Amino acid sequence: MTAQTPLTILIVDDSPEERVLCRTFLSRHHVEVYDCIEAATGTEALALCQSVSLDCLVLDFSLPDMDGLEFLSALQAQASSQRFPVVLLTGHGSEKIAVQAMHCGAQDYVVKGDLSADLLHRTIANAIDKFRLQQVLEEHRHTLHQQNLALRQREECLSALNATLEQRVAERTALLELLQDITIAANEATRSAEALQFAVDHICAYMGWPVGHAYLAMAPG
Repeated sequence: MTAQTPLTILIVDDSPEERVLCRTFLSRHHVEVYDCIEAATGTEALALCQSVSLDCLVLDFSLPDMDGLEFLSALQAQASSQRFPVVLLTGHGSEKIAVQAMHCGAQDYVVKGDLSADLLHRTIANAIDKFRLQQVLEEHRHTLHQQNLALRQREECLSALNATLEQRVAERTALLELLQDITIAANEATRSAEALQFAVDHICAYMGWPVGHAYLAMAPG
């Protein structure tokens, strides 16, 4: 039978009794295995977040050095992006603050007075599932964004190529029309000088030259 891989949980609470209670609740689960580490302050917890690979963080809202909102803000400001879900522990009447914390990056919250082994486990499991789903969605969103950028670049290249081809076709068409006009003029001219002047004038207009000259080769002597 394959051993269950433990989930690493960081419990952040300045009360040793509350930390022991959370750890005890998690140890009672009959399926999931938890490896619990603890921190008593927000500063200590932030340092652990940088050095330990976590599956979930259980955070008491009221810490001696910062509150939950300040902690979440500091967590998001760290050099490495948040790589794990956060479950907030609040007191009664703090649901509004907990909702604010969820807007700041927490996945869920539990009121301490309602805390039980089953509730804590279900909340952590749901937070982990929600966070992983958000990560997958973010990866898909990033991939789609990159694909859209590549598609836009291809469309821009195709548009530029079409414009170049259209310009070349227009230039080739104008050149053919010029040659046709010169040929018709040469056939209808009564003198060679008249035909030559027509050709020079129209070639200058086609090329954008202000003036043009034609030179005739003379036989020796």
